[in-house]
Amino acid sequence: MSKVYMNGKLIPERDATISVFDRSYLYGEGVFETIRAYNGRPAFPDMHYHRLKANCEKLKIELPVDEYAF
Repeated sequence: MSKVYMNGKLIPERDATISVFDRSYLYGEGVFETIRAYNGRPAFPDMHYHRLKANCEKLKIELPVDEYAF
């Protein structure tokens, strides 16, 4: 049986659900950030993180990492 990662846990695929009121489901909302890397190191990680965090806050999306994850 396949498992999926949802809300911080691996759960059986059949138990995964999305609320019909979820904004990403209703409106396709989401936030992404593309980071260029040089020699395997991300360029300007602090700037990317703060921009990502600000955009998540605007859409009321929880950002599950802190700036030290970059």
